[in-house]
Amino acid sequence: AHQPALGRRLMLSHHIIAKRKREVIREWALELGLASFCKIGWPGVIVCEGPEDSCQEYASRLQSLRWQHFTIRGEEVVPVGPGQAVDDLRVLPRGVQELGENDMSRLAEICREAGLEDLFKTCLK
Repeated sequence: AHQPALGRRLMLSHHIIAKRKREVIREWALELGLASFCKIGWPGVIVCEGPEDSCQEYASRLQSLRWQHFTIRGEEVVPVGPGQAVDDLRVLPRGVQELGENDMSRLAEICREAGLEDLFKTCLK
């Protein structure tokens, strides 16, 4: 068996506007047990956290949608130690949240408060 790990991804898209895309971003995160923040508008940014295999699945499903431009900018994988559970390592609030077009600074703040400033900064490169 592979060692369980907590995964995080930051994904950047040219924009996230389409209603259907916004729905699946939400539905898939819930289905896969991920915490997810999605900033809509230009650019679109998705930050997710949860079991690493779920993060991989989420990213590959999202990549399979039609995008003008979509890239995984940031990736963190934290091994789960003995006597630990994946959930012990989570730092983002559970659940799925959509942030508005002008909420980039809010997303930055959420990441900073969770200690994920380096992950957030990958979207600025």
